[in-house]
Amino acid sequence: MARDCKIEFLIQNPPDDEHERAEKLVETLIDQLIPRMAETMDIKEDELVARLMVELAHVIGVTHTADSALSMIAMLSDAMVSGQQAVLNPEAATEDGTASAEYDPEDWIDQCSSVRH
Repeated sequence: MARDCKIEFLIQNPPDDEHERAEKLVETLIDQLIPRMAETMDIKEDELVARLMVELAHVIGVTHTADSALSMIAMLSDAMVSGQQAVLNPEAATEDGTASAEYDPEDWIDQCSSVRH
């Protein structure tokens, strides 16, 4: 028996700046879409996130230069370490409750391949 699911999410007050809009979209995906998808499809959120990261890594490998992909891997590692530090040392977190990141996604945006997927 086929079953359809409808998942809605809301991005409130999208910023004018392109980079800020991308950040807002990422936050919405993490905070709203992924948890709702996992709940709707009755799978663990951690498993969904892991599979998504693996698939995104594959797409990045296909669509980006080696230097760009390696830069993204380094930033991913930095973000994971920063997240772990925030768990171990909550006083070091920023005002909004997230870990203070030592990476900047804009560092690799210009390195992205012109190939689109």
